[in-house]
Formats: sequence, structure tokens, C-alpha cells
Amino acid sequence: MKAQLVGILTLAGMIGLAGVAHADESSTCTSSDLDACTSESTCEDVSGNWCNGACQEAECSSSSAPECPPFGGPCNSESSCENAGGNWCDGTCQYAECSDDTSDCKTKITGLTVSGTQEVDSTVTFTVNATNNCSAQLYYRFSVHPAYGTDGYDGLQWSSMTSTEYVSSNSIDYEFEKAGKYIAIVWVVEDPNNVNPTGIPLIGWSVEIDGAGEEPFFPF
Repeated sequence: MKAQLVGILTLAGMIGLAGVAHADESSTCTSSDLDACTSESTCEDVSGNWCNGACQEAECSSSSAPECPPFGGPCNSESSCENAGGNWCDGTCQYAECSDDTSDCKTKITGLTVSGTQEVDSTVTFTVNATNNCSAQLYYRFSVHPAYGTDGYDGLQWSSMTSTEYVSSNSIDYEFEKAGKYIAIVWVVEDPNNVNPTGIPLIGWSVEIDGAGEEPFFPF
């Protein structure tokens, strides 16, 4: 018995870090020595920009984040963020206004597993992990087709693996009634009323089911 991944969509990200310069209090605050300015008023008097507790020539960046007392670290609550002059957006404190941009609201499949005894009348569990930054609830459509990878595969014999077309659980148990090679596909959607899942994220497994009591297949 064996199961093989047919396709998967992956996601990667990067995080950047920035540092903050501190003023030398022994110097005089001038337009040529903005690091010496220790307050917003003295900074602006010499045509500087007071940004996140430091004086600089460049305009303040909207991507910098406020620092909160007592240790000057990141603000970890809405009230402390707003007291520091920031905006509390999706659990993060920032100077920029909160954005309603939904450009990154695509559903992404991040992993899958298939487990259980892969033989006739035994339970096989299919689980897919998926995320969507703009939707807390996703729905899953599990379908299966027999004779995968053989001359008998015609792409027309799809059947639902659940009692309803879409389910809210990302994991299902399924029992195969006949031995053979199958492909199991799951579509992931935000709207369970989507009757045509073309173009939305999907992932598939190829599964070989043994007859009951047969020796399992090991390809080595």
C-alpha cells in the first residue's frame, strides 16, 4: 500500500529588522548634527523630522513601529499602542494607518497527510492544511476517482468522499470498497456555495488500496 503527493502549493516569507540611532548628548543639536537633538521641539527647530524618538533629515517612515514603556519595546496591546501614537492593526502596532487591502487574501495550501490502513474496508484518513489571511473558516471538497494511472482511468468517475459536497473539517475518514489505484483530490474554498471550483487551490494524493488481508505493497 502506498500514497503519493500529486501536487502542493507552498508559501514562504521574509522578515526584515531595523536599528535605531541614539543621540550623543554631549553634542549640540544643529541641522548638521541631528543625532544630538533629544526632543521633538529641538529637532523641528533645526528643520529635522522627529521619528520614533529620534531626529532625522528624512521624512518619517510609515513602516516604523512605536515603542512602548517601560522598556521601549514593541507595544503589545491596543491601549499602549494608541498611547504611543500608533495604530493597532491585526494585533500589531504601527505608525501607518490600518489597511483594508485584501490583495493577499488568497487561500494557500500548506501541507497534507494520509494515514491509516490502506486496504479494502479499512479507514484511511485524509488531512489537508490550508490558510487564508482574510477568512477564519475554510471549506473542503474531497473527491475520489478509481483506476488512476491505468488504462481504465477516464476522468469521468469522480465521486464525493463525504455526505455533503463541502465540509468545514479539513480532515475526513474514508473506506474504499474495492482494491486498486485511486486519486483523491481536495478543493479548498471560502464559499461553500461555490459550485465550480475551477482555478482555486487543490491538492491530490495517489493511493493504492490492497485487498483485505493481502500483504502490503512495499516498492523496495
